Amino acid sequence: MRNDDSLPSGIRKPPALRRAEALSEALADAARRLRISKRTRRVSGTGSFRMRRHARLFRAAFIASFVLVVAIPSLVASVYFGLIASPQYTSEAKFAVRTGEMPKMDGMGAMTGIPAAKIAQDTQVVTSFIESRAIVEALEQRIDLRTLYSTSDADWYARFNRDKPIEKFVKYWKSMTDVSIHVSSGIVTFSVRAFTAEDAKRIADNVIQLSEALVNEMNSRMLLSTVADAEREFARAADRLGRARSEYQRVRNAEGFLDANQAGQALGELVTVLQGERLRLQQEYDTQRKSVSPTAPQMRTLSARIKALDDQIAELEAKMTTQRSTSVTDKVLSESMTKFAQLDLERRIAERQYTAAAAALQMARATSERQLVYLVAFVQPSVPQEPRYPRRALFTSAIVAGALVVWAIFCGLISVVRNHMA
Repeated sequence: MRNDDSLPSGIRKPPALRRAEALSEALADAARRLRISKRTRRVSGTGSFRMRRHARLFRAAFIASFVLVVAIPSLVASVYFGLIASPQYTSEAKFAVRTGEMPKMDGMGAMTGIPAAKIAQDTQVVTSFIESRAIVEALEQRIDLRTLYSTSDADWYARFNRDKPIEKFVKYWKSMTDVSIHVSSGIVTFSVRAFTAEDAKRIADNVIQLSEALVNEMNSRMLLSTVADAEREFARAADRLGRARSEYQRVRNAEGFLDANQAGQALGELVTVLQGERLRLQQEYDTQRKSVSPTAPQMRTLSARIKALDDQIAELEAKMTTQRSTSVTDKVLSESMTKFAQLDLERRIAERQYTAAAAALQMARATSERQLVYLVAFVQPSVPQEPRYPRRALFTSAIVAGALVVWAIFCGLISVVRNHMA
């Protein structure tokens, strides 16, 4: 088709020719645009992910992480729990530590129902003993516990390596047992796992027996300690009473009185009688003096008798108090009474202490014949019928779910890095 320039000047193109030229140019432009769009798609790719840099590297990272984090652990868990893991049987027992006496509830126990502190402490001692190295060593002596958990019938992952030290074995023992305490009732629930049903029951039976032996030993130690303390206190009280009585007897002999109080009472009564007699003679003397000369024989006799009574009263009073004592060598009854009072008080205190110590010793000996603390196993271990571990479907599902969560987190981190690089 010719252009307008090829036509002679002055001659216009027909309308049909102009329309044909316009259509031809439009088709050519559309074809050119289509070729450019195809070339761009071939260079850039078809998806938005491939338009980013390092697309192949990120896709390989996604695939490799899925294989390493999800596929391989899930496959290993499925194979192990489905085909290799050895069955583990569980034997359970329930017991409580009780006292032979009615426990006294404290303020906190009355409000919450929690047992007394003594019972709770004894229960904690037993549960700590079950998880300790002491019971592991005792079980090794009784039933060769290490051999039961190192048997070749168990899979390599679950069994214990018998060449490892005792510390590792105690840690393994804790993983195979479970001990829990119900706070409000004090009931202890104990369970143990083994690779055979008979071994599980055997281990549980021996644990209950050793725990009961521990409680009995604590009871015996407590009672023996109580009796020993009571005997020592009784011996001290008896020695004190003996010394008090000996000192009291020595002062008796030194003072020459059996009882200073009785001697003082007797002297007081005698002084009262003599004072009454003197008063009577003095009245008689004063009456006769009005009619009789003082030099008369009867008046001199009355005067002499009055003077003799005065001397006797003064002598007796001198024996009673230090104020009237005439000689430093004279024994004063008031001092003797003070000594006797102190010694008698000491003797009485010693006698009361001796009586109390004797009663305490008798009670301690009577109590030692009773069981104050004992273990009551009201659910005895039994032979399990089916294994409870491992829980194959649950454990496998948990591992797969955990692996998927980890992989999702990893994918999220990769996406963040990819977006940052884009």
